[in-house]
Amino acid sequence: MADYRISCVARVPRGDHHHITSAGVVRPGVKARVTSVKKIRKAIKAGTDTFHTVDPTTHQSVPVERFKCCGVKTIRSLADDAKTDNLDALPSCD
Repeated sequence: MADYRISCVARVPRGDHHHITSAGVVRPGVKARVTSVKKIRKAIKAGTDTFHTVDPTTHQSVPVERFKCCGVKTIRSLADDAKTDNLDALPSCD
């Protein structure tokens, strides 16, 4: 099983918020790449890979999980009170 850090995200607007459609994934020794949310969700469900973000202030690793919003299958960082470790806080992969 591989563990990937999500370093950036691509978003599309959805009403008064947005949904993540793909993410930049990084793993030591492997070239960074952009992966679709569909592939990330599939890997999480299968248990073949794990994904996380890193809080820039505490350097704590925060797991990423499958999530459904407005009927759209997407991902999110594990829900907590910190905003700095959220996928929403990451830069765009553009």
